[in-house]
Amino acid sequence: MKRIFLYVLLATALSGAVWASVNDGIALYKKGNTAGAIAEIKKVIAENPSNGDAHRWLGFLLLKSDPAAAKTELRKALELGCDGADLRNNLATACIATKDYDEAITELNTSLGMEPQRADTLYNLGVAYTNSGKIDEAIATYRRAETVSPKNADIKNNLGLVLLKKGDTAGAVSSFKAAKALSSKDAAMSANLGKALLAAGKPAEAVTELKYARTLAPNDYGIASSLANAFYATGNIGDTANMFRKASEIKPGEFDPKFNLGVILMTKGNYEGAAKSFNEALAIDPKDPEALEYAGSCEYLTGSKQAAIKHLSAAGTINAKVRLAEVYASMGRTDEAEKLWSEAAESNPEILSPHIALGNMKVTSDPAKAIEHYDNALKADPKSDLAYFGKGLAYSNLNKHDESIAAYKKAVELNPKNAAAYNNLGAETERKGNTAQAKTYYKAALDADPDNEDAKANYNRL
Repeated sequence: MKRIFLYVLLATALSGAVWASVNDGIALYKKGNTAGAIAEIKKVIAENPSNGDAHRWLGFLLLKSDPAAAKTELRKALELGCDGADLRNNLATACIATKDYDEAITELNTSLGMEPQRADTLYNLGVAYTNSGKIDEAIATYRRAETVSPKNADIKNNLGLVLLKKGDTAGAVSSFKAAKALSSKDAAMSANLGKALLAAGKPAEAVTELKYARTLAPNDYGIASSLANAFYATGNIGDTANMFRKASEIKPGEFDPKFNLGVILMTKGNYEGAAKSFNEALAIDPKDPEALEYAGSCEYLTGSKQAAIKHLSAAGTINAKVRLAEVYASMGRTDEAEKLWSEAAESNPEILSPHIALGNMKVTSDPAKAIEHYDNALKADPKSDLAYFGKGLAYSNLNKHDESIAAYKKAVELNPKNAAAYNNLGAETERKGNTAQAKTYYKAALDADPDNEDAKANYNRL
C-alpha cells in the first residue's frame, strides 16, 4: 500500500483584516471544519487575489477533495512569490494525485534541494518514481529514505513493493519482513510479505503469513484472494476452493474468485459445481471467452448440451470450437461437427485434437483419408500416441497389417499405458500367426489396464 504524506502549513498570525480572515480559516481547519476553512480563505482571495499565502493555504486544504484545484492554487502561490519545502511538497502531492508524475518529481527534487534530509519528501519521491515506471530510481530513493528514517515501516514496505516489481523477490521479502517487524499489526504489510514469499517460491511460508494477515483483516478481499493462490501453490485444492468462496462472499460482484473457483472445481472433476461457478462469473462479465468456453465444456460433460452449445458458440475461441464439434458429434450432428473440426484444423494446424477427431470420423468409412488426418496430427505433435493408434486402426481397415503393427508399436513406445494399443497390437500379431508374441501383448494390455475386457478375453483365449 502506497501512502502519500501531506504537509501541514503552519502560518504565523499576522496583523490586518485580511490575515485575520486567513487565521480564522486556519482555526476552522484545526477544529476539523475543512469546508468552513476553505470558504473563509476563498473570501480572502476574492478580496485580495494576490495574497500568495491564501492561495498556498487554499491549495493545501483542497488536496484531498480536489487535487486538480489544489494544484492550481499552489502554482498560483509560487507565482506570487511564496516558496518553501512544504509548498513544493504539497504541489507534488497534488501532481501525484492527478498523475502528473514528471512535475511531481521536479517539485520533490526542488524541495530536497531546500531540505535534503526530509524522509517524507523522499518517500513521496519514491511514489512518484514508481508510478512513472522509473523503478530503479524509486529503489534508490527509498533506500536513501531508509538512511534518513531507518524505523519507518512505510518506507520499507514501499521499498519491498518496488523490489518485487523489479523481480528481486529475496530483497522484497527482506524489506517486508523489516516493515512487519516495525508494524506487526498492519495487515497490508503482512499480506505483502505473503505475496513476496509466494513469488519467491515459498508457498507454505506464504500461507502462514497470509493466514496471519487475515486475522488482522478478515474481510479484505485482496488478502483472501492471495491466500487462495498460496493454497493452490501448495497443492491444497480444498482450502483453495474455500478461500475463493470466501473472497467471493467478501466481494460478490468480483469476477475472478467465481471464475477461479470454477477452474478449481473443474480440475477436481466437479463439473456441475464448476458450471455453476462459471455461470455466476458470466453474470458479471457475460462476454468473457474463457468463462464461456469452460462453462460450455462443463455443461457438455454434465449432459446439458443445449446450454453447452449456447456458451461454446458464444466463446469464439479455437478450443471452444473444438469442444462444440464434440457436442455436435455426440448428438449425431456429424456434418456440423466435421465442419467445425475442419475449420479448426485449417486455421490452427498446430492444435492436435481436430486432426485426431477428423481421423476418428473417417477411420472406418475412409481409412486412407483418416491416415492423412493422423499424419497432420503428428505434424502438430510428433509424440502423439493417439495419432499412431488411429493409424494402426486405419491400416488394419486397409488390410495393411505390417503397417498397422508398426503404428501400434510406435503408440505403445510413446505411451506404455495405452492398453487399447497393446490389445490391438496383439490382435494384429495373432493375425500374422504369432500367437506367443500376441499373448505377450495381451498381457501388457492387462498390465496397463487390468479392467480391459477385450484384452482379458483375448489373453484367456490363448
